Amino acid sequence: MLLSVNAGRADVSDGTPRVADAVRVSRLPGSLVEHFRGRGIVLRREVRDGRAAEWIVDNANIGPLCDVVTSFVRFPRGTTVATMKNRLMAISQPSEVNELARLAMFYPHARAKTSDPRDCDAWQQKSSAIVDQVLDGFRSYQAGPDDSRDER
Repeated sequence: MLLSVNAGRADVSDGTPRVADAVRVSRLPGSLVEHFRGRGIVLRREVRDGRAAEWIVDNANIGPLCDVVTSFVRFPRGTTVATMKNRLMAISQPSEVNELARLAMFYPHARAKTSDPRDCDAWQQKSSAIVDQVLDGFRSYQAGPDDSRDER
């Protein structure tokens, strides 16, 4: 059992990573970006408020006023798959876990660039194919041992 003191509070731990230590990924391993590209998926970081927190499927082709968006969460080394899935269930957004990469990816979704709901009309027709392609790319990715140091 480990004891740590943070800002006046004592935390007791059995040494396993805390789920709260999962972080939203603003940079992806270069090998993952290339893996997606090799499967016809071009990802581009979306920078908001000076932080890159979301990823655009840049070649989804569902219209000039609609983006296909996804995001990723990285878990600390030693986090079990069950813990990853429990954390994601608490977020209550469809997601996929890649255990070897210690990454989770949230299902891609459409986001209009204006307030006009018609901006993403093409999403209905193409969503299944796009989501399946992106999920297949993520599921088939096999992280290398040093991927956490090679991020774009």
